[in-house]
Amino acid sequence: MDADMRREINLMCNLSEAVYENGRKSGIKRGIRRGRRAEKRRTARAMLEGRYPEEEILRLVEMTSGELESVKREMETT
Repeated sequence: MDADMRREINLMCNLSEAVYENGRKSGIKRGIRRGRRAEKRRTARAMLEGRYPEEEILRLVEMTSGELESVKREMETT
């Protein structure tokens, strides 16, 4: 195998590793965001069940009114 071929193979391997690593980091970040979103929804649900005022839930849980409405709809179906 000549030097040019080795360099090309090495470059391809490095690029593959970079693509894999970027995908892994992206997946971790997505998982963290998904976990935070799920925790906010669980907290809002518990506060709704505890009869907290909606304005307070929005402020404390830091969610939009649309997100809170989604939690309320979910509660109605379960």
